Amino acid sequence: MNKAVLIVLVIATAVAVVGGVVWWELGRRGVASTTSTTTANTAPITTTAVSTAPYTTTATSTVTATAPLNTLTTTPWVQEAMESLELYPDSRAYPNGTLVLHIANRGSAPAVIYKVEVVGEGEAQILSATGRGVTLSGGEVRVDPGGEGYAWPQLDKTLIQYRVHAVKVYTRAGNVYMFTIQCIP
Repeated sequence: MNKAVLIVLVIATAVAVVGGVVWWELGRRGVASTTSTTTANTAPITTTAVSTAPYTTTATSTVTATAPLNTLTTTPWVQEAMESLELYPDSRAYPNGTLVLHIANRGSAPAVIYKVEVVGEGEAQILSATGRGVTLSGGEVRVDPGGEGYAWPQLDKTLIQYRVHAVKVYTRAGNVYMFTIQCIP
């Protein structure tokens, strides 16, 4: 479909809707009664609103398109599937560099975690994962929609006890989730 025709249709519809709302509000307040019609099957598109009280007034908006308008097609709306990771408060870090992440996916699409980074300390390698709807394959953790479980990334350095660390979790969908966890003895 020609973009110009689509833009013309959108403008004509907007004019009809705005005009109708204004006339409806006037009618609701007892200032005017309204009759509104729109013809959009052929060019030109004409929208007419008529007020009958206390004075008869007619407002007409006409838009002319150069292509036939009967070629308009619609596509069914489909909800986009999205991941939504949560990190539970029992997640923690240990001084030897092991992280325990209690994760859940509350979205409608699987979340694939490919990288875990402890800010200021480095990237952690994911060693294992377990849980309902949680699997580890090729160093990546897949968390299915509604899935919940644990992932155990490992840093190559030691962490200071009782320090709170910022953790970034990167997913294949392009999202970066940032959480904080505490290093416990």
